[in-house]
Amino acid sequence: RNRNRAELIVEYYTDMSPSKIRATEENMRWTHKLVPESLFKHHGKGNAWQGNLGAIRDEITLLNQTTEEKMTALSHAMKQKTDQKMSTLSQKTDQNINSFREK
Repeated sequence: RNRNRAELIVEYYTDMSPSKIRATEENMRWTHKLVPESLFKHHGKGNAWQGNLGAIRDEITLLNQTTEEKMTALSHAMKQKTDQKMSTLSQKTDQNINSFREK
C-alpha cells in the first residue's frame, strides 16, 4: 500500500512544474509520514472531537473526586452521629440497669 502511494507520488511529481514541486515541498516540509489529508486532519491537533472527549473525561474525573469527597464527609458525619447515639443509649441503659438494681 505504501509502495503504491510512493509510486503515485513519483508519477505526480514527474508531471509537475519545478515551481509547483517547490511549493508542494514547502507545504509538506514538516510532514514526516505520508497520510491522506483527511486522516491528518482527523488526528491532528485541531481535532475537536478529541478535545471534547478530553473535556468530558476531565469533567467526569472532577465529578468522581467531588462525589468521593462528599461520600467520605457524609460517612464521617454518619459515624460521628452513630457514635453519639450509641454513647447516649449506653448511658441510658446503664442508668436503667442501676435503677433496676436499686429496687
